[in-house]
Amino acid sequence: MNRKSYAGIASLLAAILGIFASPLHLRSQSAERFTSLGEALKSPLQAKSLILNHVPMATLPAEIGRLQNLEFLILNRNGFKTLPPEISSLHKLKAIYLGGSPELDFHDVVEKLSELPMLEGVGLDDNTMRTVPDNLGKLTACRRLGLSSNELRRLPASVGGLPLLETLDIYHNRLETLPDELSRATRLKKIYVKESGLSEVERSRWQKRLPSVILDDSVPPEVYLQLQ
Repeated sequence: MNRKSYAGIASLLAAILGIFASPLHLRSQSAERFTSLGEALKSPLQAKSLILNHVPMATLPAEIGRLQNLEFLILNRNGFKTLPPEISSLHKLKAIYLGGSPELDFHDVVEKLSELPMLEGVGLDDNTMRTVPDNLGKLTACRRLGLSSNELRRLPASVGGLPLLETLDIYHNRLETLPDELSRATRLKKIYVKESGLSEVERSRWQKRLPSVILDDSVPPEVYLQLQ
């Protein structure tokens, strides 16, 4: 699956939010889903998911902080350069997707997201990133981390310090190896490695180091935010 196809999968997220079943997903079929911030702000406490795809703006308005019950925030290809400080006040947020916004300061993004105690899914896919922020280990609630479809040659040691990490998406990258510290991620169950850059020798070496972890050579059929 090429990057264009992957972007297409992400754009389908709005249509399939209702079928999610894991703790990350919306628990109620009656939860309110909005595709306009203006509409969400008319009923700020009812908004559980907000999907803003292909909306050209440099950042989110500060009013995003009024959506205190927001659980999903999907921001796909908006050209963001920054996130407002108010993003850190969304304490019920469980998943955020920041795909296709390569001008973001991802170190700053992680600092702001690290203040969210329930943030289980973080997607930084499809951003042409060559490096990952070294403060990634601050995302202590993260269970699924999306770093796919970038230009990564290495991962920071801090990825091994994510205490709850279960699934790591690194497919479609240029990685030569994985950090030794990844072996400390004791809850890790699966790594998606298709076209990650890892050689067969390197994959074999890591499979021996992480015998309980599945190195999956496919692109997940579900949207990457879905925890398994």
